[in-house]
Amino acid sequence: MRTSFIAASALALVTSLATLSGCASAQAAEPGVAAANGTTTTTSTEVAGSSKAKSGNKWEELHKSDSPDLKVHWPDGHVTVGLQKHIGDLDSMFAFAPDARVDGEPTKTVNGEWTTVVRVAAGTFTQPMSTPDGKTVAPTGKPFKIWIATITHADNGVVNEEYLFWNDKTLKNQIGI
Repeated sequence: MRTSFIAASALALVTSLATLSGCASAQAAEPGVAAANGTTTTTSTEVAGSSKAKSGNKWEELHKSDSPDLKVHWPDGHVTVGLQKHIGDLDSMFAFAPDARVDGEPTKTVNGEWTTVVRVAAGTFTQPMSTPDGKTVAPTGKPFKIWIATITHADNGVVNEEYLFWNDKTLKNQIGI
């Protein structure tokens, strides 16, 4: 399963990024059309119940698309298990930027049970930020706009595993910390 995940997610991520950048040499299908390898790329504001719920901080809607035993792999390498834990992490993560949102239309690539969504998250650092060591960072008032990629695995339409990717250094540079 890991080998197929790595192959599917790598292909999906490269296809999504190539589609976003307009790379003609990528083997991505036209939006909404399956490529020879079975990958389908779409651009849509309704990419998945999970993506819709995560934009606009509508965490209470996540139970509609995500398993109660959801396993989440975070960019810093830690892994959490459980939908309620994930919701708590999302609340904490966006507390420093209450205006956080997903801008534009995300690109979604599907390959079997695996889905990759690439989109832009934006907001402004206007509230204190908690750090893992219990300290806080004062808001700078600076905006951020970063690329986020999410790779999910679903079983019978229910998301049971999620891999999150973004460049934390870029985020910190933009918000001035």
